[in-house]
Amino acid sequence: MLAEITQHWRDGATPVVMAGMVGSNVGWKIAPYLPLPAAFSDIGQQLTAVGDNIWIIPGLCVSRDDNHNVMRGEETQLLGARALAPSSVYVMPGTHCKWVLADRRQIHDFRTVLTGELHHLLLQHSLVGAGLPPQETSAAAFAAGLQRGIN
Repeated sequence: MLAEITQHWRDGATPVVMAGMVGSNVGWKIAPYLPLPAAFSDIGQQLTAVGDNIWIIPGLCVSRDDNHNVMRGEETQLLGARALAPSSVYVMPGTHCKWVLADRRQIHDFRTVLTGELHHLLLQHSLVGAGLPPQETSAAAFAAGLQRGIN
């Protein structure tokens, strides 16, 4: 199917790099998880070949007594965020928000919190959200929240 979709612009020399659930056990091909701690460079060195110059980026995993966790797709966001802030605690909002601890060279740890999913469940399927008006997004409110978090 990928070949059919890309046939008009792709020849065999043009690489295709995929990330996220395409590498999961319900995706196209399993791309094994890369255990932490892991160097950022390890991500690019552990790609799973799918076909003619087609690759899947590995997910990341933590397996310790205090934290068993997996990540698929967010590691690519992390690579981009690293270009802006090489050493940091990164926050990746979403249904399953990720908090990632990394330095310039490697990823040390991450945690997943269900804030997005919990927010949705409370607003849509609980007494808490039953009487509230519909929620609207606000870029200004989001920016104000970011600024407050920075300060």
